[in-house]
Amino acid sequence: MSPEAIERLKLEDGIRLHEQTKVELETYARESEQPIVKPSVLVIARDTTHAAALKALIEHDDFFEGRYRERVIQIDSSAGGAEKDENVEGCSAWSAPKNRQRS
Repeated sequence: MSPEAIERLKLEDGIRLHEQTKVELETYARESEQPIVKPSVLVIARDTTHAAALKALIEHDDFFEGRYRERVIQIDSSAGGAEKDENVEGCSAWSAPKNRQRS
């Protein structure tokens, strides 16, 4: 198996666990009359080039039928100035309970 295939397999395993966890959290919330908590997935990349490739893979139509298109945020820890502000703003918007990216 190629390194790319192994990487995709790992991502797919992580997403399957994410989706299972999401169902379990929603079930618990409904049964206990609590607010729904939506889980998230954190993927660490080697560098920004790798991060862009991972984002493209996760958002592709062939990856979980395109369900994660426009639901990925790429954060560059070396960003500064306006770019850093955009990263912070993106994370704040993403964490909002009604955000589509977290649906």
